[in-house]
Amino acid sequence: MGIHLSRRVLTSDQALELDRAPTSTTVLGSGVEFAIRWLSFGAEVTIVEALARLIAAEDPWSSKQLEWAYRKRGSVCKSDTKIVSAKEAAGSVGAELCDGTIFDTDLLLVAVGRGPHTDGNGFEENGIGLDKGFVGTHERLRASMNGAYAVGDIMPGLALAHRGFQL
Repeated sequence: MGIHLSRRVLTSDQALELDRAPTSTTVLGSGVEFAIRWLSFGAEVTIVEALARLIAAEDPWSSKQLEWAYRKRGSVCKSDTKIVSAKEAAGSVGAELCDGTIFDTDLLLVAVGRGPHTDGNGFEENGIGLDKGFVGTHERLRASMNGAYAVGDIMPGLALAHRGFQL
């Protein structure tokens, strides 16, 4: 995929540092939290999701309801679609989809590819085993060390905001 981070192609970490909502944005991945926030501020939002549904880990009905809510607020939602390249211009970034469609918006948010940030945080030194940076868990989110539990993005699986509530 021809996407490189830049001043207009952002990760969710960089998006949190913005001092204003974009006028228009393309969101790669469901990016639910950002899409809803920016829609509330009046931004035009296009969501491009490679998976078959916007929230693939949930039931199809929930995903359809979310997509309906986005569309009702004027968003374009493209699921089962990939961005093949992103080209930054002076005042915008053009995201080209696999079908040749190009969405030209202020920003492109790359809301996929998150990983755990466990390096240097003392997990292994304190007896908590890691596998490729993730904390392995047993029943009810218990880690390998007695009395330690893991939630959210440091566990293997989809790195989604609501993972912290999963049991």
